[in-house]
Amino acid sequence: MKRRQFIALLGGAAAWPLAARAQQAERMRRIGVVNVIAETDSEALPRMAAFEMALRELGWVKERDLRIDYYWDNSDPAHTLAAAKEVIKTKPDLVVTVSTPATQALRDEAGGTIPIVFVQVLDPVGTGLVASLARPGGNITGFSNFEFSMSGKWLELLKGIAPHITSVALLFNPATAPVLARSICDHSKLLRHRSQSAPSPLRFGTSRTLRRCYRNWPAIRMLALSSLRTSSPPAIVI
Repeated sequence: MKRRQFIALLGGAAAWPLAARAQQAERMRRIGVVNVIAETDSEALPRMAAFEMALRELGWVKERDLRIDYYWDNSDPAHTLAAAKEVIKTKPDLVVTVSTPATQALRDEAGGTIPIVFVQVLDPVGTGLVASLARPGGNITGFSNFEFSMSGKWLELLKGIAPHITSVALLFNPATAPVLARSICDHSKLLRHRSQSAPSPLRFGTSRTLRRCYRNWPAIRMLALSSLRTSSPPAIVI
């Protein structure tokens, strides 16, 4: 081996421990994931696996580059608030929230200091989580699972199934989807349906809510349902 090559090899070998120490000194990142479903839910494991696989594809490996703290069963408002407080105490680098109430709770607790990425939020603009879909602004961004033009398709499908219907009831949560009722009413006018908004707070389960709908408004034959698995009582809009 020539002298010049030997010196270069020796210099590289001397640098290896320094590089290793630099990698070890890199701080492990921390992510908090606030879920609405329970850990025993059949969807829990597939969701975790998909999330961690996507991170690995981006070069972030759990327990090597980052730590992930999961918080489950936060459909109850008290649980959601407690989870939000617990997440903030861990000082995460990022929080992933599933549902509107979880995102709202983390927003209020974080105070704009921690990046939040939401999923399964029906109306991020109407609930005030982001300024607009094109330019969210602030420390919050994410993915909405609803496009309001779909509400017209719902009515078209109902009309196709039952051409003679004249009234449609919408079961929804005004705290998490404030624009949904207006969107339905706007599309009902295009389809020449009679539309009237009359919120009626209900504080019991979905099955009892449906029974009360049919008892109080027997002329209504079709219902369009949106998610009620949230922290606020739903409302009936007719």
